[in-house]
Amino acid sequence: MSVNLSKHIQGGDALIITDCRAGRETGWRGLYNAYGGYVFTICRRYGIKEADESDVVQEIFARVFRAFNGFNGETEALKPWLRGIAVNVCLQYFRTRRRGLIDYRDELPISGKSQPNTALNDMAVDDILGLISQLPDLHRCVFNMVIIDGRNYADVAKHLDISEANSRQYLSRARKLLREKISELQKITPLV
Repeated sequence: MSVNLSKHIQGGDALIITDCRAGRETGWRGLYNAYGGYVFTICRRYGIKEADESDVVQEIFARVFRAFNGFNGETEALKPWLRGIAVNVCLQYFRTRRRGLIDYRDELPISGKSQPNTALNDMAVDDILGLISQLPDLHRCVFNMVIIDGRNYADVAKHLDISEANSRQYLSRARKLLREKISELQKITPLV
């Protein structure tokens, strides 16, 4: 099957896609080498525990390999397609873990005050990601899905099996916790 890949494919992706479709090991290895770090980053961002990271990444690539014939290089790019599978596997991991987690809803009162914080402009991306990783699991997942992935509340609610109102609450509380953590950092090491 001849497919026009040039429209959505970056550099070496065309060769990777061709080799993967042909079932060549070089294609699968190339896909892992090109996108393995990216997938690990998605796992970390979604709070996959370090001990489980390799297993989750392996599951992501197993699903990618099984679904690869459904990938259409004419209408979609490889990286976002791969990312969609990775996020779904991370959410599935999260849902299975969530059954035994504590519900934080009653522990964090919501304040009506919101103050802009310019400290984010002075922080490194790794520092911000570190603060996000410290959020409770549901808060972190909702924050990632809404703020970073750009998903709407209905989609978040559906994927996490919570109500839309709860997804809004978790996002509000995640933002509040992040503001508090940033304020604490500013007190410890004032930004110049």
